[in-house]
Amino acid sequence: MPIAADPLLSRGFMGDGVIDFATISTWVREAGYTGDIEVEIFNQEVWDADGDTVVETVKARYAELVLPYA
Repeated sequence: MPIAADPLLSRGFMGDGVIDFATISTWVREAGYTGDIEVEIFNQEVWDADGDTVVETVKARYAELVLPYA
């Protein structure tokens, strides 16, 4: 995945990169964690996008990539 000039601003939506959410979410569940799950996206393009669209994308990606394993 391409990295921005400032690598700290290279975080995209869940699923845009190479993180194995199924495995990590399973580990977290098996460890007994039942708390909140936070999504942080540091990316100027996402910040500039329509907020409703961003929220809907995050909800859809969470439902697909994390929720089945949480």
